[in-house]
Amino acid sequence: MDLFSSSADSSPTEQEEVHRILCYGDSLTAGTSTSPWELYPYAPHLEQALNNQQQQPANSSGKKKRFVVRHRGMPGWTATEMVDGTSPQYGLRAAIRGIQNPSLSCVILLAGTNDLGYVYSDNDDPVETVLKPIRQLHELAWQEGIPRTVAIAIPPSGYQARVADASFLCTAVNQALESFCQEHAAKATFVPFPFDYDASGDNWSPDGLHFSPTGYQVLGQSLAGPVLQLFSS
Repeated sequence: MDLFSSSADSSPTEQEEVHRILCYGDSLTAGTSTSPWELYPYAPHLEQALNNQQQQPANSSGKKKRFVVRHRGMPGWTATEMVDGTSPQYGLRAAIRGIQNPSLSCVILLAGTNDLGYVYSDNDDPVETVLKPIRQLHELAWQEGIPRTVAIAIPPSGYQARVADASFLCTAVNQALESFCQEHAAKATFVPFPFDYDASGDNWSPDGLHFSPTGYQVLGQSLAGPVLQLFSS
């Protein structure tokens, strides 16, 4: 199913240049939070911020850029499962191939949180174990013709606050992910996570892993600047 098929806004007018963006990841992309019955994805906040913050005139053709942002979040999935497509119809490749006319301009990836919990102390190279499938997600997107990908850093969490090894691993993976994006700067952009873990802060759900509705809003709004830079020309 085309993730954009329900939106009457996704077709450009003569005065517009529409860019479609897909946010893909786990429960942090789905928007899991304090309520088991409601989701609070960051994608709508990103879409609103992109369309509110862009400067005029939009480009040399005189057309105004308009951004349409959709998301697919798979709660509990590791990055490996996103690559392999445990349920192929929900994997990244299927999502990309299901979006056409116009196709995607950018894919934003937030992955790796669940992977941290599956790396054991006897692992010879835990950083590469977590990084490899995240890297493969970006490469898969490029292979499918996506011109730009954005890597959001793995966020902090209550688990990392309690387990020092998990915190060190997360830091190391994010450093390696940033280096990977720098090596492929024409296609990939690394974005540091915008807020720290604070058990009593407004941005966090009580479970210490997911964000509050406010946190998802902050995340979406914080991405607007880096994403707009990709479409500045």
